[in-house]
Amino acid sequence: MTDILGEGPLGVRVVPRTLRHLPAIQAGFDSGVVASTTVYHLPRSISVLSAALMQSKRRPDRPLYSIVAGQRVVGICSLRAPIFAGAELTIAIFDTNFRGAGVGSFAVRTLCEIAFRKLRVGRVELGVYPDNTPAVT
Repeated sequence: MTDILGEGPLGVRVVPRTLRHLPAIQAGFDSGVVASTTVYHLPRSISVLSAALMQSKRRPDRPLYSIVAGQRVVGICSLRAPIFAGAELTIAIFDTNFRGAGVGSFAVRTLCEIAFRKLRVGRVELGVYPDNTPAVT
């Protein structure tokens, strides 16, 4: 497993998502922690998560990543088709111990680095609910 920009706060890394990550991602969505701040339809089944991963393998411009601490998945992030132009950045931190510690900011910086330098995207959108203060600030 290779990390993209090294280690972030609390020892997290942003790594390409793999099939091995899917059970933890499903559990993260099923926990309900991100339910009020996500556009995903919940619950997320392993088959839906697997299909999305396989589709992203065919679309290198729409990569999926896991945010990991050691071997544990604490969140996810991705670049996907935008509403307007460029790419839309998505992020969800499942483990509440990793919220408010700069993990989300590190993941956003990492994906912006990938979008602008590797994928040569001219614009990155972050779709955020207006009452999701931690994501907006």
